[in-house]
Amino acid sequence: MVKSETDERLVIVSGTILSQSIEMTGTTKRRTAGWVKRADRLPVHLTGLLHLSDGRKIGVVVTDMSAQGCKVSAHHLLPIGAIVQLLMPGRDLMPASIRWSMLGKAGLFFL
Repeated sequence: MVKSETDERLVIVSGTILSQSIEMTGTTKRRTAGWVKRADRLPVHLTGLLHLSDGRKIGVVVTDMSAQGCKVSAHHLLPIGAIVQLLMPGRDLMPASIRWSMLGKAGLFFL
């Protein structure tokens, strides 16, 4: 028998509060009402450094990317709405805003 449960979360995207329900069945997560469509992203595995406005620098791993944004993994809670700069090898600093942050992952929107 597969255990199924629903995890209710509050998600803020671009200053708008959206309700999001994530149904978890085994290792599968399915997002429902309130999900905001974004550009298709390509899977990658790139190390980077996130520069926060308070001067902190946090190591991240970029796990997917598009021309509009990316998903990163970090060992720190990243503040939703913060303006940051992402530095990856061979690239200039890329300004971005943190659109969502949950469970060690975050979505960045490039500015």
